[in-house]
Amino acid sequence: MREKPKPTRDTCAVPFSLAVCVLSHVSLLASLVARPVAAQSFNYTTAFPHDTFVERITSRVSSKTGSATHDRDISRITRYVTSRVGDTLIVRADSMALRENLVRVIDTDGFVGGQWKLRLTSAGTAWVATYPFVPAELAEVSDPAPAMNDFFPPTPPAIAANSRGADLAHRAWERRADSAGAQRYHWRAAVGADGAYSARDSNVAVMSQGSVDEGDVAWDVVRGPLRWHRQISTSVTSRVRGRVVEATVKQEIVVVRAVSGGR
Repeated sequence: MREKPKPTRDTCAVPFSLAVCVLSHVSLLASLVARPVAAQSFNYTTAFPHDTFVERITSRVSSKTGSATHDRDISRITRYVTSRVGDTLIVRADSMALRENLVRVIDTDGFVGGQWKLRLTSAGTAWVATYPFVPAELAEVSDPAPAMNDFFPPTPPAIAANSRGADLAHRAWERRADSAGAQRYHWRAAVGADGAYSARDSNVAVMSQGSVDEGDVAWDVVRGPLRWHRQISTSVTSRVRGRVVEATVKQEIVVVRAVSGGR
C-alpha cells in the first residue's frame, strides 16, 4: 500500500510540464466574500459505516504550444464501497470503467479491489493514511490513487435557507431552498497565482494560473452528503526558454450515494 502523500485529485495524465503546472499546483482556495461561519456539526466517526458511492468523472485536457494544439478526453465511472473498523474508514474500489477519447477502453482489473484507509479523528475529520496500488498503465491515463484526498464535499457552514456565507477555508456558500428532505447548497472557490519552478532540465519556468472549483450538494443533517456535482476548471500558462505552453483542465464530477439498508 502506498504511504506517501498524494496530490489533489488527478483525473488524467498530462505531459510533465503540464502536470507540474496544472495538477501539482491546484490548491483551490476562495476569495473571502463574507465573515467565515463555522461548519455544521458532522462527524466522520459516525458516518459511512457501510455505504456505496458511484462517481462519474469527465475531463478534458487541452494544451497549446505555438500553433500546435492537443486535446484529451477522459471518462471514468467508479463504484466505491465503505466500511469502518475502529477509527479507520475503509474505501474499496468495487468497479471502474475508464475510457480515453471515447473509444479507447483502459484495463482496470489490476486496480479494482484496491483500498484506501482513512484515519478518523475525534474532531470529526478524516485523512488518508494508505493508498491502493495503481498499475503504471492505468496511472498514465488516469491515476485514481489521490481520489480520496478530496472525494467528499466540504461540510457546509451553518447558515439559514436562502442565505449566503463563507466557511473557514474561505469558500463562498449559498444555501438554497430545501428539497426532498435535504438541505441544498452551492459553493464556489477561486484563486489566481503567479510563480516560478525548476523544470527537469534545470531551466526556470514562469507560471500563471487561475482555478475555479464550484459545486452543488444535497445534504442530510444526519447522514451528511447524499449527492453532489462538482466542476473544476484550471488554466495555466507556462513560459520557459522562450517557449509558451497554455493548458486548461476542465473536470466535471458527479457522485451519488446509494440508499443503505437500515439507514
